Amino acid sequence: MTLPIRALIVTYSVLANTSGHPSMIGVLKRCLRLAERLPPGLVEGHLVNFGTLPAADPLVTRVVNRLVVHQAPNTRPGCRELCRALRPDVVVLGEGPGGGMMGAMARAASLEGIPMVCVENLYGTWQPHRFANASPTVSEWLLLGLPMDGRDYGRWSERVVVAPPLLSPPVQVTILGYDPMVAERGLALVDRLPRGTRARLVGARAAAARAAAGRAGR
Repeated sequence: MTLPIRALIVTYSVLANTSGHPSMIGVLKRCLRLAERLPPGLVEGHLVNFGTLPAADPLVTRVVNRLVVHQAPNTRPGCRELCRALRPDVVVLGEGPGGGMMGAMARAASLEGIPMVCVENLYGTWQPHRFANASPTVSEWLLLGLPMDGRDYGRWSERVVVAPPLLSPPVQVTILGYDPMVAERGLALVDRLPRGTRARLVGARAAAARAAAGRAGR
């Protein structure tokens, strides 16, 4: 593989409308935060977003101009044609390829023999096994969230890496520490977020005190 690595990032977004439908831009934003951290000169970023980009969003404004934006295909054959024309070294899926156009892009990449990385939220220790079975064509999974069951950040298996949420300072994090364990995990997360992150712990005084004491004793 020659440098720069050509990465095609596949996302979607749904903007709020007059009928009260809320915006759905989480998949887009977590991928843009990832794109913002790609080493300049080493990765050539390309973006396909199914839906309208929120032009007024500061993150979108800051990052999209660094990427080559392609018109989203509206058919399954169009997804494969884009993969053939662009020939990316890797396709980065902003969500699991369960269906819809995200699934169509994953199938196109698989048919063209292009490695895939999928970015998802971490919900439980059951995910690596389930994801491996449900999506065998995905080469790597990047799961973002809080580890549990005594696990830590890092590589959990051959195909799964767990990392903290991708945030850029200045960031204000509110931790709902309703018991000592939750409060302690929240405080441990802050330690791994970018320098300059500020945290506010909300919860019972006793829980906060026990969480702080637990961390000090380690």
